Amino acid sequence: MNDELDTLTVAFLEAHPREAARELEAMPVAEVAALLEALPARVVAPVFAEVQARVGAEAICALDAERATLVLNALRTSGIAATLRHVPQPHRSALLERLPSAQALACRALLRYPDDSVGARAHTEIAVFDVATSASQALDALRREGAAGDGVFVVEVGVLRGWVSAGRLLKAPAAMALGGLVRPILSLPALMPAKTALEAPALEREPVAAVVEHGDRLLGTVTLADLRDAASASAERPNDVRTTALGLAAAGYWQAVAALIHSLLGALFADAKAPR
Repeated sequence: MNDELDTLTVAFLEAHPREAARELEAMPVAEVAALLEALPARVVAPVFAEVQARVGAEAICALDAERATLVLNALRTSGIAATLRHVPQPHRSALLERLPSAQALACRALLRYPDDSVGARAHTEIAVFDVATSASQALDALRREGAAGDGVFVVEVGVLRGWVSAGRLLKAPAAMALGGLVRPILSLPALMPAKTALEAPALEREPVAAVVEHGDRLLGTVTLADLRDAASASAERPNDVRTTALGLAAAGYWQAVAALIHSLLGALFADAKAPR
């Protein structure tokens, strides 16, 4: 690309990432790869995050390992996992080996789940603290990390206990433990089919839900938009029943927890306007 075209391309990508993603999806894979090769990863990452995972995977496979790793590293963990899900082995494992260890571990955790499941779409970059952590300690840690968000998640030996909103955290006595500040948050099993999760009425009031693994161990969060994308993607392509969340449900896992989860939803979120 010449300098003038390069400048215009960067301006368009930065101003309209979603629209740019639709343009990339219509381009030949070789051209998408050339764009990823030519432009800074920080510029293409917001666009790449909006591109269909299958298209992104094809482009990643066309890049050399170093550049592919640079592009992937600019994404959130959930985006990396979504892309790598469509990268065939052994190429996928090779790329995972090049990622930072913590990120690779999180990606492997997400890749364990079927593409149409809640767990496959979980965002793992969340603020998590133990129940014994004081409000001041949590705030200090958030400031050091430059973290921002609506609140923090509270666990006890890895098990989700609830969350504390940012406003409640700021107003709390400095020495108060987070365990005394927690409020319930909608939690969805990682193996729950996204289509089933969308039927939970609480999602209309609580658009962000916690994603938990076996034993209520916190995996991450998922949004209403994430679940809709997952349900839509699974409807657009056939899957081997043995590798889908619905297939696993037929094998008995989901039936064992579905009734319990749905019975708890109403009790936990009966008062949608309760202060957080």
